[in-house]
Amino acid sequence: MMVREAHWNSFIVEEDFKFISENGLNAVRIPVGWWIASDPTPPWPFVGGSLQALDNALSWAEKYKLKVIIDLHAAPGSQNGWEHSASRDGSQEWGITDENIQQTVDVIEFLAARYAKRPSLYAVELINEPLSPGATLESVTKYYKAGYEAVRRHSSTAFVVMSNRLGPMDPRELFPLATGLSLTVIDVHYYNLFEDKFNNLTVQQNIDFIYNNRSSQLNHITTSNGPLTFVGEWVAEWSVNGASKEDYQRVDVDPNFRIRAVNLGGWLVTEGRAKPTLFDGIINSDLLDGSQLQFKSVKTGKYLCAEQGGGSLIVANRTDPQLWEIFRVWRINETTFNFRVYGDQFVGLDRNGNGSGIVAVSDQTPGKSETFVILRSSDDLNRVRILAPNGYYLQVNAEDVVTADWVGSGSDGWEDDDDDPSVFEMKNTERMEGEFQITNGYGPEEAARVMREHWNSFIVEEDFKFISENGLNAVRIPVGWWIASDPTPPWPFVGGSFQALDNALSWAEKYKLKVIIDLHAAPGSQNGWEHSASRDGSQEWGTTDENIQQTVDVIEFLAARYAKSPSLYAVELINEPLYPGATVEALAKYYKAGYEAVRRHSSTAFVIMPIRQRTLQPRELIPVASGLSRSVVDIHFYNMFEDSFDTVQGNIDFIYGHRASQLKEVTMSNGPLSFVGEWVDEWDVVEASKEDYRKYFKAQLEVYGRATFGWAYWSLKHSNNHLSLQWLINNGYVNQTLWQY
Repeated sequence: MMVREAHWNSFIVEEDFKFISENGLNAVRIPVGWWIASDPTPPWPFVGGSLQALDNALSWAEKYKLKVIIDLHAAPGSQNGWEHSASRDGSQEWGITDENIQQTVDVIEFLAARYAKRPSLYAVELINEPLSPGATLESVTKYYKAGYEAVRRHSSTAFVVMSNRLGPMDPRELFPLATGLSLTVIDVHYYNLFEDKFNNLTVQQNIDFIYNNRSSQLNHITTSNGPLTFVGEWVAEWSVNGASKEDYQRVDVDPNFRIRAVNLGGWLVTEGRAKPTLFDGIINSDLLDGSQLQFKSVKTGKYLCAEQGGGSLIVANRTDPQLWEIFRVWRINETTFNFRVYGDQFVGLDRNGNGSGIVAVSDQTPGKSETFVILRSSDDLNRVRILAPNGYYLQVNAEDVVTADWVGSGSDGWEDDDDDPSVFEMKNTERMEGEFQITNGYGPEEAARVMREHWNSFIVEEDFKFISENGLNAVRIPVGWWIASDPTPPWPFVGGSFQALDNALSWAEKYKLKVIIDLHAAPGSQNGWEHSASRDGSQEWGTTDENIQQTVDVIEFLAARYAKSPSLYAVELINEPLYPGATVEALAKYYKAGYEAVRRHSSTAFVIMPIRQRTLQPRELIPVASGLSRSVVDIHFYNMFEDSFDTVQGNIDFIYGHRASQLKEVTMSNGPLSFVGEWVDEWDVVEASKEDYRKYFKAQLEVYGRATFGWAYWSLKHSNNHLSLQWLINNGYVNQTLWQY
């Protein structure tokens, strides 16, 4: 007895529970023997004292915010004949009589009654590794029914875990029983150790067995409408001689592990909606790159128009502005601009005429003859004159004639003279607020100061602590392609984001968080949106081999720099490539090369390959990813950009129906893992209540939790409260109990 007491008091101690918690785990599974129910005077040859040790364990778990699974590891008579089920001589005698089954139920009743009220109790496992054929399906089924009822007499919330029988049998044989009971779990155990077939396998063959056979086995018992699944035992060990530390790291992956992440959006890649005040110091901040302007002549009431969308004259004969009447801004400084039209040509002086005609024919980088100055009325900033490069102002003298030959003063007659042919009413129909806009808007010196201040304050170490303390296990960090040229990136970008990313990896390591580095903005822009650093909405990524190679070089740089960081978990090759501009051919070529770039530096980092936005074929890139190990496909879901429903229940039904179907289409047992890399608790519902938002969040979490790689919420911080996970947590909309267990 003295030996056992010394062991119970020293082998596992409070410090171990602290260690478990600090290393990002959220639960412990504690094997116990049937004799614990008779403590302190158990039957011969067992000795008392283990009950006090279990009491201590529940208290320590509560202190360190860990959940507890109590596992009846040794049942009376031994359920498998092995030493760890307390068999005396290898005999397997459990379940052969009703009395024996009832004795086992009594043990479960004792444990449930004693610990049901403890906050740390999460599940009771009715028995460990019953061995077929000795443990018959009939006896196991009879016992599981009675054991489940014993737990339920004391707890309606504890999960009840039912271990699959070991041996040759149908792995779904318990489904008819477990499916009819609430909060049930099927437990399976995986060891690449105890069968002869593993003796001569190589490192890669063992890993392939995990991704193929084990994945298929687990997928076979994992269903959306049945019991939950649990891999209750597995180890990072095998029958491989001379395996290296890196080899063990490659296989040391929990097949049940899921990323529960939050995006650090609006930090290292600017997105104005995340923090609009970043742009407040820019003069004429409504005239940033990519602003879409319309100009209406006050004299004729007609809009300037690039005839045929470009390649011809600029006229003024439209009353209903559409795409040809949009002029996209390229900002030179606060008053000087180039204008790009629908067909991507730049507005300029007609060099073939008398020098005063206005055309949109140049598709080259704009020069002096395509550069204009906007003068604004001090009383009405949307009342403007446009100074052409020849020193004269644009004017409209007839419906279809626009010339640069008005010679008056730019400050004359703003308010009262609606017959002035040189005055236009300017309307900004769309504004872009991304990295290009903010850095070019402020200019190099001021932009460097503003961005450094933003990088040093928007996301700080305390945020990583907050993320970890709230039960998340990863962050997804968007970066721009220019980071690879830090500290002297190409114009108009400014240096400094590199140091911020270094800090992030260090903080993640400190707080036991995994990091997904996401190339959010690729050179040329993969979608034309502000958060991919497009200058004016153009999408030019992937159109040349040189552009693709430039992007691969960025991935190579990131992989080389961070491959040895313990916190690096995955590299996402690109974010939200947009159909049809980003072609399947370009993406397939890039994904293969980007994957190889990561693998040159890391054999363990996952490589994430997003599907194309707005594609009608979400599986079109699966063949590329399927042939590559540790590959992931990323899909993003936002109901807030859908206008097909505006009710609470309509949105929730859409999640359980259409979104679940979309995710299922890219989730397969023998292909890449699936990842919902962005989603939000926001929608197009007017006056939704706090409870409505909670229901919507929970519905999404339930569906997106089926992704085999995990999910990442957008974002930690945002000016829209419901896009800010930090705000949702701090204001009681959500908490970690929704996603942690």
